[in-house]
Amino acid sequence: MSSFVRLPFRKRPQQQETVWPLVLQDIVFNIAALIIIGFLAVAIFGSDEIAGQYVLIPFSYVMSLLALALPLGFVLAFIRRTKSLAGIVIYLNSVAVLLYLWMFAFLLLYQHVGKWWAFIGALLAVFSGGYGLFVLFVIAYLVSGHWLIAIGFTVGILLCGWAKTWGVTLMFHAFDDSEVLYPAPPPPPSFDNDLSTYSNEP
Repeated sequence: MSSFVRLPFRKRPQQQETVWPLVLQDIVFNIAALIIIGFLAVAIFGSDEIAGQYVLIPFSYVMSLLALALPLGFVLAFIRRTKSLAGIVIYLNSVAVLLYLWMFAFLLLYQHVGKWWAFIGALLAVFSGGYGLFVLFVIAYLVSGHWLIAIGFTVGILLCGWAKTWGVTLMFHAFDDSEVLYPAPPPPPSFDNDLSTYSNEP
């Protein structure tokens, strides 16, 4: 992670330079996928209580530690030279909350709606970037009359999704007007030196 903290603020990167926000997103995606796979494995081969005790609760501690840096991230977002660092903080916090809500929604579906409904939601999430489980959860709780829970989850998911997008935008602030993301067009061809070739003189 230390390599991502040394940000090229307002520096024009070279053509060969890695666009680190894309690398960070790939790393976070892989870690989130591993956490979800482990969580589902524990729920399938163990029980929902074990999954909650040994995966969800420890992850909530990690989420709480990340949240300590969130106020600083909001402050840094309004300083030009620290926008990329603020983007990292906001992006990681939003992804952590979304991941926590995903596991929590799975457990609620598992315990109160049905085991197979929870696994159907997890299967839908594979083909929808993780949001299929949320949709099934909200529909199930609206039908069952738990309006406040469904509305609260919907608002939380929308806010986290907006914060994640904002964090990514701030991270790419270091590459504004960059040749990495916006390569300069090639120069127009010049025919000045070739006019003599077409001369009619012997």
